[in-house]
Amino acid sequence: MDKSFFFPKVVTCILNFETSICKIADGKETEHVVFNEMALQSKMYWEPENHNTPTSISERFHLKEERKNILPHQPEWKLISDYFYITMPKQKDGKLINTITKIVRFSKPEIIERYRIKLNEARNVHNENVDFKNSIEYEKLLWHGTGNTDPELIAAGGWKINWAGDKNLWGRGTYFASDAAYSASYAYQDKKTGHRQMFLAKVITGLGLQCLENKNIRDIPKGYNSILGWRHGSWIYVLYDNALACPWYLVEWSEK
Repeated sequence: MDKSFFFPKVVTCILNFETSICKIADGKETEHVVFNEMALQSKMYWEPENHNTPTSISERFHLKEERKNILPHQPEWKLISDYFYITMPKQKDGKLINTITKIVRFSKPEIIERYRIKLNEARNVHNENVDFKNSIEYEKLLWHGTGNTDPELIAAGGWKINWAGDKNLWGRGTYFASDAAYSASYAYQDKKTGHRQMFLAKVITGLGLQCLENKNIRDIPKGYNSILGWRHGSWIYVLYDNALACPWYLVEWSEK
């Protein structure tokens, strides 16, 4: 069996319930923050109200393709910026950094239709067990940095698995993160302004299969929708189907 399916060592944690800080008994007493359930849910699963994808495929015929700039005075801007700054620092040495300069929301009917078909398929797999089905959060808003790929290409046609590299930690797939700070390291840099850009995407994570790193993964077992991993303090979701993600927001910021 592949040794990557085993943890290299057992780590013991000592948790202080009052401070939610955990000390790892690794000889160095490394500390990390432990989130309570409410904080963890708000950190991972935030959804902007009233801006969901259509509830049925037929609604796409009432949906015009658009590219809408979200303005700083709008509530939607605050929701997204608050989510962004959960993990992205605002200041360094007393100076403002990582200042959001633009938020764009996309609406492309062809991509949304494809996405909704996949969402219905994912839900229908568990129709025989309603309680189990209702316990699954099939959609999440997750971050994605496009690296050297212009985000406009993805906004126009969605993600392409064949653009992914073979050396990725969980194989050739599309990767999304719960933390903006993680995806920011893969953010695209605009050649004119120098600003960074990354997506906050609608993603069908469905029933995730938590898995250690394995570069040979090419797909997931029947009944699952995504691979779930943990990397540098962030949950990572990996998809092996182009239609399971929908470009929703593009966030642009200045690092200075």
